[in-house]
Amino acid sequence: MATLQGTSVVFGTYTWAETIVSVGGHTASRDAVDDTGIADTSVQKIPSLIVDYGTTEISYLFNQSSSKLVPIEQVAETITITYPLLTGEGTAATLAGSGFVSDHKYPDAETKPSDSARGSITVTWASKPTHTAGSV
Repeated sequence: MATLQGTSVVFGTYTWAETIVSVGGHTASRDAVDDTGIADTSVQKIPSLIVDYGTTEISYLFNQSSSKLVPIEQVAETITITYPLLTGEGTAATLAGSGFVSDHKYPDAETKPSDSARGSITVTWASKPTHTAGSV
């Protein structure tokens, strides 16, 4: 796991200013379609034309005093994840695309002491997000 202190998440039209603790790696997948014919002696597979651009998990520090709740009711909008500048870079890398919050978990209420209460959200990408590489 890389430590990328300074990573930020911005929703296009919604101001959600919780402290981000972690941003999970983006997932994407596509099915393998069975293309086995009657004369084949082994299973033949081809890649599906449909790609599921998946999800990104985000963990945050819950601020119970905030009146701004997680934007789970929002329609798909532009979501931008900006990574911190690496040594020698002048422009930070980003992952941006149309997405929406599809899952939200409030923190557990526990009796043991904790430094902070952590919640989590799942961003589902509605279409292929664009990765822009950091540059000098």
